[in-house]
Amino acid sequence: MTTSPPTPTLRLRQLAVAALLGTDRGGIAEASPQRLLDAAALAGAQARAGFKPRRVADRVPPCPTDTTPIAPRAAMATLQRMLTRPDPLLIEEWAELAQARGVRVAPAVVPALLAWWSTQPRRSPRIFAACGKTGPWLASLNPAWQRPVATETIPDDADALWGTGTPPERLALLRTVRAMAPARALAMVQSTWASDGAAERQSFVKELAVNCTADDEPFLESTLDERSRGVRHAAVGVLAGLPDSRFRQRMTDRLRAMIIVQGRAKRLIGKAAFTLEPPKALDPTWLRDGFDDKAGEAKGRRATWLQHTVAHAHRSVWLETTGLSASAVVAALAKDDYAQAALAGLFQSVMALPDPQWAAALVDHALDQKRIDVDSLSDLIAGVPQELAEQLALRCLKHASMPPADRWVLAAAVQHRWSTAFAAAAIPTLAAPVAANRSADRVSTVFAELSWIVPPQTAEPLIQALHAALDGEDNAFIRESISRLQLRSEMYKEFAT
Repeated sequence: MTTSPPTPTLRLRQLAVAALLGTDRGGIAEASPQRLLDAAALAGAQARAGFKPRRVADRVPPCPTDTTPIAPRAAMATLQRMLTRPDPLLIEEWAELAQARGVRVAPAVVPALLAWWSTQPRRSPRIFAACGKTGPWLASLNPAWQRPVATETIPDDADALWGTGTPPERLALLRTVRAMAPARALAMVQSTWASDGAAERQSFVKELAVNCTADDEPFLESTLDERSRGVRHAAVGVLAGLPDSRFRQRMTDRLRAMIIVQGRAKRLIGKAAFTLEPPKALDPTWLRDGFDDKAGEAKGRRATWLQHTVAHAHRSVWLETTGLSASAVVAALAKDDYAQAALAGLFQSVMALPDPQWAAALVDHALDQKRIDVDSLSDLIAGVPQELAEQLALRCLKHASMPPADRWVLAAAVQHRWSTAFAAAAIPTLAAPVAANRSADRVSTVFAELSWIVPPQTAEPLIQALHAALDGEDNAFIRESISRLQLRSEMYKEFAT
C-alpha cells in the first residue's frame, strides 16, 4: 500500500523536529545540517507556492527557460513592499511599466504575486503576463492560480474550451477571440446560444461590442426578440454603437416624427423654432428596441420614451429637420416642455458616439446656466475618449464662474491617465482656495482619485495646488494620497535605471 507524500507544511514540521533532536538522531534522510536546511528551504518555497504533493508516473516538468531580464532590484523591492499592503491599481501600473521596459518579476516573488492576484475580483492579464514563463508554470502546479483571464493568443483548443468551460472561463476566452478574430467569436456565441442561460447570453452579447461591425448586426437584431429584458438591453447597447444599424435608423425615424417644426408665422411672433411631441401611447413593436411601457405615468412616461429615442437616434436628424446648428438646437431644447429628457438623451448620445461639436454645445449650455450641473458634465467627460475628455474638462476648468471645489470634481472626471499637456494646463486652475468644510472633504476625496492617474512628474505641482486649495489642511487621508503619488513617481524612476 502506497502512502501519499507529506504536504510541504507537514514536511517543515518533520524537519523542525529533526533540527531540535539533532540531525544524527532525527531519523530522516537529511543527515547533515546543510541538507536539512536545503530541504527546509525547498519545503518552505513549496508551501508558499501552494504546491499540492501527488504521486505521478512522471516528474514535474521543469519551468521553461525565460530569457527576459528581471526587473531592476529597486523596482522589485517596491513590488514586494506593495504586496504587504496591496493596491491593485498600483500593482497593475507596475506590471505595465515592466512590460513596457521588457522585464519581468523575479521568480522568487512570483508565488506571492500570484497568491494575491488569484483572489482579486478583477484579475488583470498584465499582472499575470509580467510573471514571465514562471507564472503559467506555477499555475499549472496549483489549480487555485489557474484563473481565467483574456490572453494574447487564441488557444489551440479554443473550440473545445468554449463547449466545456465554466462561465468565467468562456467569457475570458470570448474576450481573447473577439479581440483577434471577431467573426470566429460571433460564431462561437451562435454555436451554443440555444443552450446558454439568460445571464450568459447577456454577458456574451456585451462582449460583441468589441470590434463590432455590420457583419454582427443580423445576429444582434435577432436577440432583440429574446424574452430576457437583460439580453435585449445588452443588444440595444451594442447596436447603438453601430452608426448605420437598422436599430439607429428606426430610432431616427421615430425622433423625426417627434420634432414639430414651427412655421414662419409662429417664429415671427417669438415662438420656438420647434417643439417636441412624444407619442401618448407606446407602439407594442417598440418594446423590442428597449422602450419601457411601465415607465411612470402621463408626461413622465412620455419623457422617458423621448429620452430613450434621442439617446439612440442619429444626431443629424436635428440639423436636417430644423436647419439649426448643434448649439442652436441645444439652446432651443432648453426652452421646451421636455427639455430635461431631451438634453439627458443628447448627453447619452454623445457619450455613446462622441462628437466634438455636439459635446462642446452641451458643455457650453451647461456652463451658461445659473446652477451648473456638475454631475452631468462629469458623466459626459468620463464617457468620451481621452483627447476629447481633456478638451471638455479644460473648457470647464477655465470657466470663470466654476466653483473651486467643482473644478477638482471635473478634473477627476478625466479618468484616463492624464497627458502631460493636460496636467500642465489643468493643475494651475485647481489652486483656488476652497472655503467650506464640506467642499474641503470633497476635494480630499477627489485628490485621492487623482493620485492614481496624474503623470508622476506632476506630483509636486498637484500637491502644491492641493495645499493652496485647502490652505495647508492636512490629515491621514491626504497624507496617504500624497504617499501614493510619491510612490508612483519613485516607481517610474526605478524602471528608468
